[in-house]
Amino acid sequence: MPPPTSGKRSPGLSVARLHLFNLPYVLLIFTVLFWAGNAIIGRAVHTQIPPVGLAFWRWLTALLIIIAPAWP
Repeated sequence: MPPPTSGKRSPGLSVARLHLFNLPYVLLIFTVLFWAGNAIIGRAVHTQIPPVGLAFWRWLTALLIIIAPAWP
């Protein structure tokens, strides 16, 4: 029998995020797609964007992707 709850939601991950974490193969596919996409975009724009600028935009994009679900 599950423990009784007070009706309040506990802080933490939402059901959708927990569901995604229970799909390891989907997360592995995302990893490969992001890695390959990064290499393809890097090769495509290396003549137009200097290396420091390219690194800045890569890190800024990663920060925005990571901070969006982490923001309370």
